[in-house]
Amino acid sequence: MRHYGVDPEQNTVHGGAALASLKRAGLDSVFELLEGPSHLMLPKLLERGVVLDLAFIDGWHTFDYTLLDFFYLDKMLRPGGVMLLHDRSWPSKQKVMRFMMSHRKYKELPVHSSTRPGFFKWVHRVVAAKWHWLRGAPFGVVTSAIANRPEIAAFLKLESFEPDHRFFRNF
Repeated sequence: MRHYGVDPEQNTVHGGAALASLKRAGLDSVFELLEGPSHLMLPKLLERGVVLDLAFIDGWHTFDYTLLDFFYLDKMLRPGGVMLLHDRSWPSKQKVMRFMMSHRKYKELPVHSSTRPGFFKWVHRVVAAKWHWLRGAPFGVVTSAIANRPEIAAFLKLESFEPDHRFFRNF
């Protein structure tokens, strides 16, 4: 299991704070930092043939950069994987979510208070199956980090889909 992080300022602006936290947690051996903007770093992961189970978009918040992040991460995310999108209420993110639903094969997962138990159950399955390297991190900590954040949208990738080159649909 590998965890990739893209951050153009991890060492320059943030003083390596996330890297130090990962080292303290004993997770630095499963983490790879790509220090640079996502529109330059994600194509490098794609070129290496990286396949992802989970992707989290929380970069530059304009529509164009968020769409580029989604584009590259969608190509790496396996069917059955989950795409998380931060700041779901921003107009730029709403537009990307409309694109996802109209141009690719995704299903939005329930993450809000009325449906949280189902989301906890799903995250528990993912944690148990894929994130064994978290070294016993309490289940509640992992799920709460995602499920108690209404600004995060979660989407299940149903299948890999590439429309015909003539395809067009408003979104």
